[in-house]
Amino acid sequence: MDNTQVISRGLLKHYGEKNGFTEFIDWDGNFRFRTDGAFYATLTEDDGLVMTGWDPGVGASFADAIIMKIDWQGNLLWKKILPSMTEERGEATDISDLDGCFRTSDGGYLAVHKQHVKDYDHPNDFHDWREYTALIKFSADGEILWEKQPETGRRFEDVAEYEGKYCVSYYSGLDIPGNICYLWLDADGNELGTTVRSLNRQEIPGEWYGRLMRKMQMEMIPSKEGLWQNIQIINENLTSAGDNYIMSVQQMLVRVPEL
Repeated sequence: MDNTQVISRGLLKHYGEKNGFTEFIDWDGNFRFRTDGAFYATLTEDDGLVMTGWDPGVGASFADAIIMKIDWQGNLLWKKILPSMTEERGEATDISDLDGCFRTSDGGYLAVHKQHVKDYDHPNDFHDWREYTALIKFSADGEILWEKQPETGRRFEDVAEYEGKYCVSYYSGLDIPGNICYLWLDADGNELGTTVRSLNRQEIPGEWYGRLMRKMQMEMIPSKEGLWQNIQIINENLTSAGDNYIMSVQQMLVRVPEL
């Protein structure tokens, strides 16, 4: 079954990206409950599940990012739909999601809100869509406490909590190719400073170096030995029909420079 994940307490989760639903079944294949919206990330807690994903919206003309919590019987405890970061809403032009959501040490939640808007000059290339991002801190019941947007031209990628501070990674064409930048904030969203990790040509195969800005995915990994980041450099190409396909993926684990 595609898009199926093992969660907890004998439950499997399956979500349908095109149809916008998420259903839960037990280990014997018995249907337990179903929710509207495609929720691809799940945090398990004692009293239920916190899920992030997207809701197709009215007429499925665009998708709204959503975070919600249900109990272990599928009953809704709270739900928050995030507003658009732009006024560019229209048929099949906008996709919104929440990335990297986790529970913070003070009991709230932190995630990167990403909104993709189609570039009509390159309608078939997802990587040429305009992307808007924001770091959002939620309370324990899903209310937005604060929001932090990057400078124009930059985009946030992933976030983690480390030694009482939040660290969000970002990169863009404004920065030196091969540089990954890290913005550090306190629990109230106030900026504490930035650090930079440079990836040199010896670390990155030459054929990918020039395309690094568009083909990099990152995941923050806190540990007792420091804050690390798993970097995936994806080498893609276009078929004659204009479809993307992945040729190969290079992964690297790098240490995040601290303040």
